[in-house]
Amino acid sequence: MRYARTAELIQAPFSVLCIYWLQYPPSPGVAVAVLGFAAVIMAVRAEHFTTTEKVGWILIASAMLWAELLAIANDRAEHDRYQAEFSSRQIAEFKGLLGQGRGQIDQLTNVLVAAKDTLAFSSGGDSFPFVDVHVITQSNGTRQLGYYLTKSGKYPLYSLTVSVGRRYRIASDNNAIEMHGVSRQFIELADAATYPLLVESIPTEEVAYYSALSSARNGNWEEVIELRRVGMVWVSRRVLFGSDRIGFIPDKQIFDVADKGFPEAIRHTQIYPLNPSTLPYAADGH
Repeated sequence: MRYARTAELIQAPFSVLCIYWLQYPPSPGVAVAVLGFAAVIMAVRAEHFTTTEKVGWILIASAMLWAELLAIANDRAEHDRYQAEFSSRQIAEFKGLLGQGRGQIDQLTNVLVAAKDTLAFSSGGDSFPFVDVHVITQSNGTRQLGYYLTKSGKYPLYSLTVSVGRRYRIASDNNAIEMHGVSRQFIELADAATYPLLVESIPTEEVAYYSALSSARNGNWEEVIELRRVGMVWVSRRVLFGSDRIGFIPDKQIFDVADKGFPEAIRHTQIYPLNPSTLPYAADGH
């Protein structure tokens, strides 16, 4: 009886711990450590075990092992929950930083666009002048050629000089050509209005060549105009060349347009530079 009473007193606290831990698992390793201590006690008392005490220790050992498994499972679940929350915070912070970065990039882009736009407004940007030639009929029935200047692009042109007129061959040098016409200057050309430049007689030839030389703060341009009689109608082809360099040396073609009815067979022939042999001599012989 004395051994039985002693066994009950020894097993009682272990039983209480098992019941508590099965409801509230301890930290991983605690149950195993207590089970180790219980194993020492069992080893000391092994020769005095009764059947009841053996069953009790088996139940205590099983309960502590189960409590340890629960502790491990709870620890893993807590670890996974923490990792998920940590990852969520990291992703949220990264998205926040990415959003800030994009916002800063957008702000920088807007600043650069505004700076570029400001520079373009002060220089002329990609705007350019061009000249149209039309046959006009005066109030007395006389038909003449009218030259008109227009600006293309949203930016103003500054210090614009335009020289326009017909091209002639120089008698003293058959390889040289000159232009007879007018020049006009514009301090600033800001709108897309049409400005008359020159009115002159319709040529007597079937084909006549004209040029418009322009220069402004943002570049230089030369427009070659071919005027051709087709039946009773005059049609034109206009080709504009441009350059950003000082001193006009065309390095790019901006447009090549022709009126409806312009002969398709010669629509895309080379027009620049003008061939002096295709030009008439000036009336004054120069």
